[in-house]
This record gives sequence, C-alpha cells and structure tokens, in this order.
Amino acid sequence: ARLAVMDQVGPDYAGFRAEIRPLVVASRSDPSLNDEVIRLSEEAANLPSEEFKHPLARIIGLTGLAQLYLRREVGRVDDAIMLINEKILPLNHDLDKPFNGWDLRSELVKNGRVAFPYLQLARAYRLKKNFVRAFNALDTAWAIDPSNYLLDPHENVRASDIYTAVYADALEINPNDPRALNWRDRVRNITQN
Repeated sequence: ARLAVMDQVGPDYAGFRAEIRPLVVASRSDPSLNDEVIRLSEEAANLPSEEFKHPLARIIGLTGLAQLYLRREVGRVDDAIMLINEKILPLNHDLDKPFNGWDLRSELVKNGRVAFPYLQLARAYRLKKNFVRAFNALDTAWAIDPSNYLLDPHENVRASDIYTAVYADALEINPNDPRALNWRDRVRNITQN
C-alpha cells in the first residue's frame, strides 16, 4: 500500500535522484563532472524531505556522498570524515525496524546496523595515514559484518578490497605492524572461503 510519507519524499526523490544517478555513473569516467555530482548530492542530502526517509536510505545516500568526497581528484577527506561521524553514524541503529511506515530490508543490515560506513571511514583515515583510526573503523565494520560483501556492484568492490588497501598501506610504512598483519590474515580467510 502507498504510504502517506511517499508523497512527502517522492517529488524530491524523483527529481534529484533521477538527475544524480546518471551523473554519478558518468563521473566515473569523466572526473570533470565531480563538482556537479557533489553539488546535487549535497542539495539532495539537505532537503527537508530527507528526515522522512528510512535511516537506511539516508545512510546509503550520505555514504555515496562521502565516497565522492574521497575520490582522488576531489580530495575532500576531512569532509568525508565529518559527514560519516556527524551525520551517518548517528543514524546507524535500529535499521531493521520500520520508520515512518517504511519497512526496508537489506542483507547488509546485521543486528540493526550496517558496516559499510565504517569501511568508508577507514578509507578516509587511510588517506590521512592515520592507521590507528583506520584499523579502529575496520574493527567496528568487522564486528557488524565479517563477510566479504559487495560494496559497489558497478565497480565490483568488496569489503576485502577496503581491508586490503588499509593493511597494505600500513605494512608499507611498518612491515611488522601487528594490526596490519592480523588484517592480512583475516582478509586471506574471507577471500579463500
């Protein structure tokens, strides 16, 4: 049945989301579109109707914006960290429960939470060479979901790709880093199964 809240978010969702999605895909091969994609994504994230959406839908959209900030050619790492810590993580609870009539289901939700925002946080801290915080974020992600789930079907990015990037960079700095070595072993275990 159609929910009353759909009328509140529908026009914004149809307008902005319809504009953004093709631009995001095109920006993967044409970085000159990044600024426009970010502008539209920021506008969409700040629409009043966002408050009516299920937190999981909001997390997905905001995490996409954080990923845009983390693109090499964009380089807004501090903005990504702030967005994740201040807007995304506070929403990351009770995602398995209905909200405003929305009852969203996702295999990525484990015990009411999702792990992928923590993986993006780990990516951000990796770019800043802050491996203590990067590994802390990975530990939290792993505690939520230790599987090798698909993060981005368009680019075939899996959780293990983020784990590997973090531990590999840490091992370049310190080949004996115990946390990095532990992560290397964990990743081998999930990618071999």
